[in-house]
Amino acid sequence: MDKDIELIKQFKSGDKRAFEQIVQGYKNIVFNTCFSITGNRAMCEDITQEVFIKIYNSITGFKKKSSLSTWIYRITVNTALNELRKKKNEFIPLETNINADEKLKLEDVLKSNEPGLTGMEKQEISEMAQKMLNSLPEKYRIIIVLKEIDGLSYNEIADTMKISVGKVKIWLFRARQMLKEKYNSIDM
Repeated sequence: MDKDIELIKQFKSGDKRAFEQIVQGYKNIVFNTCFSITGNRAMCEDITQEVFIKIYNSITGFKKKSSLSTWIYRITVNTALNELRKKKNEFIPLETNINADEKLKLEDVLKSNEPGLTGMEKQEISEMAQKMLNSLPEKYRIIIVLKEIDGLSYNEIADTMKISVGKVKIWLFRARQMLKEKYNSIDM
């Protein structure tokens, strides 16, 4: 965090390389968070660029009320959601996308932690997980992404989403329950 504050100070004093360091430090986080929300690589590339343009244009007004990472998460989540709303992305029901064979593969992977998965198997599992994630309502999907994928604390999620820690816990519980129900409802 001290490094981030120092980079912001350097950027404010005219050092453009400081912003490049911020981009390098956060580009993967921004892209991965965006992908977890949208499930669309091409869209995420555009959104990632848009996020960093927004950061560049507004970083001089960064007030240090939260950490730079929380501020960047907030911009990323809001930008991704706004883009989804513009595209009117419809969520496809999980039941029509995952068959019994896919469920068995996922169960095997979840029960065993075998490192010997092929690239194709990892991709299939990733795509199925994304389908499950996309089947959730927006607020629950974001909570799962920020907690389970990005590893943010309850306080960081609350700051990012501008909700209480109690609401974070409730939404996270509900999101996990919904995923569990959807997973269990797949016909075997």
